[in-house]
Amino acid sequence: MPMTAPLPYAPAPALAHTLPPYTVDQAAQMLGCAPSTVREHARAGRLPGLKVGEDWIFPAGALLASLDQWALADASRRASAQAPSPAIAVSAPLASGSGEVPAARAGKNGPGQRRRALPVLPSLRGA
Repeated sequence: MPMTAPLPYAPAPALAHTLPPYTVDQAAQMLGCAPSTVREHARAGRLPGLKVGEDWIFPAGALLASLDQWALADASRRASAQAPSPAIAVSAPLASGSGEVPAARAGKNGPGQRRRALPVLPSLRGA
């Protein structure tokens, strides 16, 4: 997820320059993921890091600023996803036995679609 929107505030420059850079293992521990995931995100440009020799380092200020930006973007996405939705019409179960799934229980089939018929199992009696 590329970060294009500017931060609504600037990180404190004094703090950013006094913190040592994070190693892959430290960044993974902070993010709660595997080191391979951190390397993958760094290669893809989703984490601000520098390739030093065979591994990566992550400037503390840049990494923390990226996390701030992600948190704000994620909170905004969640807030917009929780916008009020129109009322859902719930239909009563069909008594006709047509096999149609009521809208409230449609699940992955969707409203108005039929469920697949149950398979006929062989009898195990007398085997």
